Amino acid sequence: MQYDLFHAYTVDAHTLFVVRKPAPAVPASLRARVPRPLPADAIAAASEIVLLAALFHDIAKGRGGDHSELGAVDAERSA
Repeated sequence: MQYDLFHAYTVDAHTLFVVRKPAPAVPASLRARVPRPLPADAIAAASEIVLLAALFHDIAKGRGGDHSELGAVDAERSA
């Protein structure tokens, strides 16, 4: 287990929080760059991408190395 400013929960608890809480539709940094409102299907797709990214990030924890990078490799392999 990791306990620091960014890792306050065990991986299983964190994953349950991620799944229970709806993913933000579109990150604020992306909304600022989009000149007009996004269609509903684009918002739904963005939400799914955020959820999948969070799950791959969690799946890679505890394997040694940077779990963000390992999760990205796993996500690419599953595509």
